[in-house]
Amino acid sequence: MRNTPELIDMIDVILMKAICNDIQNEKLLTEMDDETLELLLIGIWEDLESNDGFGEFARFGVNVGEA
Repeated sequence: MRNTPELIDMIDVILMKAICNDIQNEKLLTEMDDETLELLLIGIWEDLESNDGFGEFARFGVNVGEA
C-alpha cells in the first residue's frame, strides 16, 4: 500500500491531466460556470508566476500566452 503523500501526488497528476485535456479540447472553457473559470484562470496565472513562465499546465501541454 502506498503512503498518503504518494497517493496525493498521484491524484494530483490524474486531475491535472484531466483538466489539461479538457482545456485542450475546449470543453472545459466552454462548459464551466464563470466562478470556476475565474478560479482556473487565476490558478494558471499563479502557476506561471511561481515557475518562471513554465508551470504545470505547460508541462501537460497547455499553451499559455500572456497578454
